[in-house]
Amino acid sequence: MARNVWIIAALGGLSLAATIIVAVTASESDNAQPRGPLVVAGSSAPDVELPTLDGNLLRVSSTRGAPTILTFGASWCHPCREEYPRLERIRMQTPELKVIGVLEEDSPRIMQRFMRDVGANWPVLDDNEGVAAAKYGVEGLPVTFFIDRGGFVTERITGLMSESDLAKYVRRIVSAPIATTVST
Repeated sequence: MARNVWIIAALGGLSLAATIIVAVTASESDNAQPRGPLVVAGSSAPDVELPTLDGNLLRVSSTRGAPTILTFGASWCHPCREEYPRLERIRMQTPELKVIGVLEEDSPRIMQRFMRDVGANWPVLDDNEGVAAAKYGVEGLPVTFFIDRGGFVTERITGLMSESDLAKYVRRIVSAPIATTVST
């Protein structure tokens, strides 16, 4: 009999714990920034204007007419630490290429130090409110968008890219004609 009481008490405790976990998780997700639809190849690149780490406002569409890489990252993102120097090398080798970083869930001061440490020198938008991430449907890091001169996404890459893949995607946006249309 005493054994049955212990089993019932244990099951009741587990049930209560599960209820609390579900309630906390639901309330946290209610406060989260809703994510938009995934921006994929062929989509028009959503425009967003945010402050850069140095306090200036920058609009993603300001690079229209130039091949552009939009990369979402953070200082704590280990793949970003490996990928950002690659992005900087290809940026330096391709004068018409623009790169814009988007800071996610990180301190602007720490991200500035991270950019110096990895030798990356492009503007980084402070998106700690999740505005750009929501518009682009970003939920993990790193995520990189290759945008042609016409403002259309040619590739959406989640995760670390090899140097050869990065070069391949950059060649596509550099050589793409300006009058690109959205695929249907």
